[in-house]
Amino acid sequence: MRIKKLTAIILTCVLLLSGCSSKTEDSTLDYQETIAVITAYEDAYRDYVQTGDGQVSVTTSISETPNGQPCNARFTSVVNQPFTSCSLEVQRNDRTEYDEYFNISDTMMMAVRTYITESGVPVITKYISTMGQFYLLNPDTQTCDLVENIESLDFFMTFEQVTTAYAGT
Repeated sequence: MRIKKLTAIILTCVLLLSGCSSKTEDSTLDYQETIAVITAYEDAYRDYVQTGDGQVSVTTSISETPNGQPCNARFTSVVNQPFTSCSLEVQRNDRTEYDEYFNISDTMMMAVRTYITESGVPVITKYISTMGQFYLLNPDTQTCDLVENIESLDFFMTFEQVTTAYAGT
């Protein structure tokens, strides 16, 4: 079953990411291992969407980002499954940006910012928050680059903060 596989991969990677893995000079997080965790989560979620029949809880609201930008929020969780996420639609930098948060595990959250350039090209930037640190997943250098000033990105640091802000509970 994919959920058991996902759980095993996440637990393995959390152990690896906590200090037992090889690290690059620029990062305390291994890029390939992090991508493996994300891919396992995305694959398990895709499998669940195609075959699952669980109950989904959705809360929508008009809210604000961490820096106070107005946004439309959609908080989604699948009952008894490890799939909880939140999507924001935000007017920022003279364009519509979409921020998404994914609760990968108890210790890891993925944040994704997407927008479309004036020429119609989608720009997707992924970040990982784990062990009290926030990292840019840099596909060009295949590194996890530590973000020193998360406030400038207008993201939350933990999924607990996302839940508090947008779950409506």
